[in-house]
Amino acid sequence: MKSKKINDNLYKALILLLLLGSIGFSSCLKNNAEEASKSLIGTWNIDSHITYYGTLLNMGSSSDSSSVLTENAGSMEAKASFIDIQLMIGGNEERIQSTYRLINEKVNSGFTKVNKYYLQLDQSVIEVEYGDGTSDSHESAENIALYLRDTIDNSITEKVLKLSKQ
Repeated sequence: MKSKKINDNLYKALILLLLLGSIGFSSCLKNNAEEASKSLIGTWNIDSHITYYGTLLNMGSSSDSSSVLTENAGSMEAKASFIDIQLMIGGNEERIQSTYRLINEKVNSGFTKVNKYYLQLDQSVIEVEYGDGTSDSHESAENIALYLRDTIDNSITEKVLKLSKQ
């Protein structure tokens, strides 16, 4: 009789543990794209940018040269579905105004998968890196990096913009 009571108590404890574990696990699940989108909205300063010029190769690209600007290089205003980027390069203004959709994609990184974020614009795609790139850096981010890539024939130009939230 005592053995049956112990088994019943173990069974109840196991059920309680599984129930609490599943509640805890489901509360840890977040909508990363939603958090990243909230974090993106606002006014940003473009603190610096680097432009890389290179050549496309069969297995990637090679960087032929680069130029660095480490002063206030412009601004970005992101709303729920519209983005306005103003970038000053050598006294010339480059402006990107577009509707956008934020895309969250899981990609392999070693033995695990990590979140990659992209802004799908009307005419192009911009990669977004939140903060330090850790798993929760997209939440309430104060710093982001934007990677703008253009390819023409055999040439590639990549602009890396470092931004901080106002």
